[in-house]
Amino acid sequence: MYQHGWYIVAFERELTDTLTPAVLGDRRLVIVRTDQGIRVFNADCPHRGAHLGYGGRLNNDCIVCPFHGYRIGLGQEGQVGFQAHEYLTLAVGGLIFIRLSDQHDNGFGEFMSQLAADHYILPGFIMPLKVAAPMVVENAFDARHFPVVHRLKTDKVTVRQEEGLLVVETRIEFPAGPYLQKYNIHYVRSQFTGRAFSPGIIVTRLQGEELPYSVMTAATPQPDGHCILRLALAFPIEKYGTQPDQAFCDRLLVANQRGLQDDQVIWERLSPTAPHRLTSQDSGVIEFQKYCQRFETA
Repeated sequence: MYQHGWYIVAFERELTDTLTPAVLGDRRLVIVRTDQGIRVFNADCPHRGAHLGYGGRLNNDCIVCPFHGYRIGLGQEGQVGFQAHEYLTLAVGGLIFIRLSDQHDNGFGEFMSQLAADHYILPGFIMPLKVAAPMVVENAFDARHFPVVHRLKTDKVTVRQEEGLLVVETRIEFPAGPYLQKYNIHYVRSQFTGRAFSPGIIVTRLQGEELPYSVMTAATPQPDGHCILRLALAFPIEKYGTQPDQAFCDRLLVANQRGLQDDQVIWERLSPTAPHRLTSQDSGVIEFQKYCQRFETA
């Protein structure tokens, strides 16, 4: 399990109560709506390990444990000195992220603040996947899978380090759907730039005249080794206004979901014991796997 980096833990629309349980790998979490905004804490009661997100009750700056009724402090000591560990939380555009440690921020907080300032952010869909979270992000660095799985034409794929994060770039071309064909647009050509901020988050910017927008693909590890994928879109306000046409957004979400479903067929049937004999054409995958290693150790 990774010890560092940013991960998404929920869409804000998933928070149906003051306390919402969540999970990130082997970490049990509780998301708390407070007067100071959304905050995320370790959900294990320091007394006997009860889950504070199930039956716990928010009382001022404490959670009352559902097992023995102790007041567990949020950000400060509560009853008998009990206190829940707080994670640095970023809630922006309806997306909720936590940072596992004070290392490897990679500029993500600043990036998201800027994105929210000049983009309309649309939380999209949620997909449970029977595959490890890094495989989802690695997909953007796997050059050979684009034409085979998605039937996309790509130029040469380049991978580079940029201020701590890993960046992949290429140009892609794909057939336009009926919505664009009626405007005599038959192919969409875009510059594809993906920025992996951690093993679980990549933001891909598609920069073309017809469809400039960004896709955030975030994979949250689960206790069984699988993941939950959450996908969001970001549209530049200068191009689309403060809220793009909903039908247009829905078409993009469907297209992205279909692409991921094509990947899902492969991901969920990978052999965990088969040997991996990577070739020179897997250089992007190799770089991404090396990148992930820095998030593992304390």
